[in-house]
Amino acid sequence: MDRKKIIIISSIGAGVLILIGILIYLIIPKSSPAEQPALSGSPMASTPSGDNLSSSQNSILNEILPANIVSFVWSDINQKFTAISSSGFLYSINPSDFAVSTTTNFGVSGIIKVVWSPNKSKAVVYRNENGVLKKFYFDAISQNITPLGDQIGSVTFSPKSDQILYVFNQLQNSVLKSFLSISNPDGTKWKNLSAFSMPDTLLYWPSGIKAYAISPASGLLPNSVYSIDVKTGALQKFLAEQNGQQIKFSPSGNGLLYSFVDSRGKNLQLFYKNLKTNSDTLLPIKTLPEKCSFDKTEENVFCAAPNKISSSAIMPDDYYSNKLNLDDNLWVYNIQSNSASQIISSENITPINIKMLEVSPDNSYIIFISQKDDRLFRLQIR
Repeated sequence: MDRKKIIIISSIGAGVLILIGILIYLIIPKSSPAEQPALSGSPMASTPSGDNLSSSQNSILNEILPANIVSFVWSDINQKFTAISSSGFLYSINPSDFAVSTTTNFGVSGIIKVVWSPNKSKAVVYRNENGVLKKFYFDAISQNITPLGDQIGSVTFSPKSDQILYVFNQLQNSVLKSFLSISNPDGTKWKNLSAFSMPDTLLYWPSGIKAYAISPASGLLPNSVYSIDVKTGALQKFLAEQNGQQIKFSPSGNGLLYSFVDSRGKNLQLFYKNLKTNSDTLLPIKTLPEKCSFDKTEENVFCAAPNKISSSAIMPDDYYSNKLNLDDNLWVYNIQSNSASQIISSENITPINIKMLEVSPDNSYIIFISQKDDRLFRLQIR
C-alpha cells in the first residue's frame, strides 16, 4: 500500500474517532457541579441567603434570616433592624447590605413574645418554660437582663420608655386578684394603681397619660377597648363592643387602626381613627391591624391583605390557629387623600402570608415575618 493511501485511511479513521467522541459528549448527561450545603446548627452561623425568590417589576423578595423570628424592630438609635428568635438569639441587621450579625445570646429558648419600648432600647421578653410563662427585662444598650415576677401579665412601656404599665395577677386565699401596676422597666419602684377586672388584657400606652386595654380577640365573642388614666387607673370605654376587635396605634399615638367582624366571625372590616379629630374611616382593605405598618411620616399605612378569605373562616380565630392558607397582596393607604392602591399582587410574586411587617425609613422596602414558618424577609417595593 503506497504512502498516499495510508495517509487517507489514517485521516478517515481519525475523523471517525473524533465524530464518535463528539456524539458521546452530546448524548451522555453531564453531572451538575456540587452545591454548597446550607448552613445548619446554631443560629449564630446563619447568614442571609441573598437569593432572589421572585420579582415583579421593581419588587424583589429576599430571605434575611431562616431562623424562627418572633419579633423585629427598626432602631433609630443605631440605625439598624433588630430581630429576636424563639431560640434566644438577638440579631442586628445592617440596612445598607442586610448583613446579619448575632449580638446577643440570651441563653434561653422558648421565646414567644417581645414588647419593645418606643425608642427600641428596651424590651420585655416572654418565654415558655415547661408550660410556665416567664418574663425578663432586657436593656439593649447595656445588654443587662433582669428577671421579672411570674405574676406580671400584659406589659406596655410608657411613651418616654422610662416606665412599664402592667397587669399584676396574684392568688389571695385561692382567689385570683388582678391589679393595674406601674414601675421602672426592671420592676423596681412599683406601685398598684387600682384593682383590675381583666387579668388577660392587652395593654397599650401610645402617648400622654392615657393608656388602653383590650381583651384577646375572638370572632365569636364581643370585646371592647377601654382607656386608662395612668395616674389613677380609672377605666372608661373607648371603642364600642364588637366581635373580634383588634387595635394598633401609630408610633406617635395620633392614629389608630382597628378591626372587627360580625357575630359569626365573618365580614372583616378595617378602620382608621384620627385620635385628634375623633373621626373614623372605613378602609377598602380587609385585613388585621397587626398586618399593617405606618410609615415614618404616618401619612401612609402599608397593609398585607389576604387575596381571598374562605367564606367558612372565623376571623381572627382560624388565622391564629394556622387553619387558613392565605396569599397576601400588599396595599398602601394614604390617610390624607383617603385612597388605597395595591402595590404588590400575590399573583406576581412567590405567595406570601405576612405575620408582622415594618416599612423602611424611605418607603423603598418592607421587612416582614412569614406567618407560615416565621422566617424574616425583605420585599423591595420601589
